[in-house]
Amino acid sequence: MLKRWRDVEVGDRFADGSVVTQVHNVVTADTYRVRYKKPGLFGKHGSVTVSADHLFLCDLSKLKKETKAYLMEVLDRVYIPIEANVVVKHEVELTDSKVAELYDYLTKGLETKEDKDYSDLKYVIQNSDVTYEEVEAHTAIEDEDHAWLSAEIVDFLVKRGEVVKIGKNTVTSTVYTGKKECRCISTDTGRYVTDGLIHHNSVTLRNVIFHSITHNEDISIGLIDLKLTEFTQFKDMKGVVAVANTVQEAVELLRVAREVMYKRNAEMAKHGITDFVDYKPKEPTDKISIFGRHFHEDQSFKVKVDGEEKEMTAKEILEYLHSK
Repeated sequence: MLKRWRDVEVGDRFADGSVVTQVHNVVTADTYRVRYKKPGLFGKHGSVTVSADHLFLCDLSKLKKETKAYLMEVLDRVYIPIEANVVVKHEVELTDSKVAELYDYLTKGLETKEDKDYSDLKYVIQNSDVTYEEVEAHTAIEDEDHAWLSAEIVDFLVKRGEVVKIGKNTVTSTVYTGKKECRCISTDTGRYVTDGLIHHNSVTLRNVIFHSITHNEDISIGLIDLKLTEFTQFKDMKGVVAVANTVQEAVELLRVAREVMYKRNAEMAKHGITDFVDYKPKEPTDKISIFGRHFHEDQSFKVKVDGEEKEMTAKEILEYLHSK
């Protein structure tokens, strides 16, 4: 079944068997239209418009010898990210349901749906510190004749008179088409095929520590990273008590976690509860914690809610967040 690109959803399957696992946000980027001729004496022509950094698996065997040698030398030092942690730091704590919605918004193309208003999630993204921490990558070179090239590089080569092939298709011309809205996807195979063109995955986003960091007043986490590639960058971050990088450190971290768990279980048994969220302090205070500082519940703050500036007390802020 044919689909327009904007209608592609998680679970859709391409002709090569690749299944869509993530559909990312729409972004505005520089774009190129790539025209190509299909194989055969009377091969048909086709075209596709993609972002400047969109990657194609290209056959370099028809390039001039010196061009190919130079290109392969440069590409030998180029690595393509294929998986990354997405870390969103926001000034307001989010509920578990909002965290889940935010992750879905980043990876399932929800903004293209018409049955729900996602303006609140867009507001969070626009007013947050969003970073992508690369955790896995591979070289741009596939073998001695094939490499992943961006549309911008393909455009450069074609304009120099080089013969560039994408799959079995020969690129006949390229043209810069200005800034347009683009929408990237990820698949389970790391690539996908459309009309004989072989495309590279967008980066697969992982939501590993978002919740723990944004709730660091209530939760502290310990991370184990024996490969020194996944969580080491979060050492000394507020809310992260430790990052274990060796087997010995991992054993010690688990030992401490077990002692904390046993102590908590004993306290819960003493109060006759089975879930710590059911604990009610005998003498609740009139203090509310905001960003690690304690304020009286009646203290007022100027805040921005859904783009509207207003004045709210610390207690009203807490009640508002609990309602979300």
